[in-house]
Amino acid sequence: MSTQRLTHALDEQVRRFSRALGRARRGDPTGLHQGRVASRRIREMLPLVAVADETRARRTRRDVRRVAAALGAVRELDVTLGLLTDGATRYAWHPVVVTRVRQHLERARQDRQKDVMDTLRRAGATALLRDLRRSATGAARGGAAACHQALAGRRQERAGALAAALQALGTLYVPDRLHEVRLCAKKLRYSLETERAVRLAAVDRDIKTLTGMQEALGALHDVQMLQDWLRRLGRDIGGDRATQVQLRRMGVELEGECRAMHAQVVADAPAWLKLALRLARR
Repeated sequence: MSTQRLTHALDEQVRRFSRALGRARRGDPTGLHQGRVASRRIREMLPLVAVADETRARRTRRDVRRVAAALGAVRELDVTLGLLTDGATRYAWHPVVVTRVRQHLERARQDRQKDVMDTLRRAGATALLRDLRRSATGAARGGAAACHQALAGRRQERAGALAAALQALGTLYVPDRLHEVRLCAKKLRYSLETERAVRLAAVDRDIKTLTGMQEALGALHDVQMLQDWLRRLGRDIGGDRATQVQLRRMGVELEGECRAMHAQVVADAPAWLKLALRLARR
């Protein structure tokens, strides 16, 4: 029965979330990533579960969202540090400037790791996990038919949002539009994953396409984030001309990467739009 599949799928993600939080508390990059992914899947499933206390359910969903945001902030800096190391090798960036940027990023990461701990403390991690486990024993809200209808409606809505974002993308390099496409693709992918788990929907190929979209757009977004950090550091260091010159050079080389990745996104966008329109109509 789909109700049992929903219960099993949610329970599995709660267990993964619990294990990942233990590693994330120690700042482990894998734990941060796995906790973030599990939290997204949990947030997809929670609205489908019948609850006795709606106020507590809303609080649980809010706390999962806040924990996910805190984990994501640290994860983003891990990726940025990795890109800095990679760029330093490929472009032979000045080692003194790279070290200065790395120190800046590492301090920011330490601050955001503290935010993770503060967020878990405010949410009450033990109570949060207990409430999630209770949710994982609940039946589908409104029964199996209502659950299926909710899943189909969410998929159609998110596919429509992705189609609209792709139609607005155009051919000019506009980071905000690319960011919107990435977010829409991510939300649609998690909707389809939930449909696959609960309804046994045959959507593996579509999920694979959306995962590829996410990876391509995510790689572009990650380079943009490093660019943003370089610009921020450029403002912070004031009148150090030599460092400013090096930072601008680094930014220009990263901009070239962004433009090349954007060109590939534009080339792939028609096929992505066809997928989104098909899923919105299904």
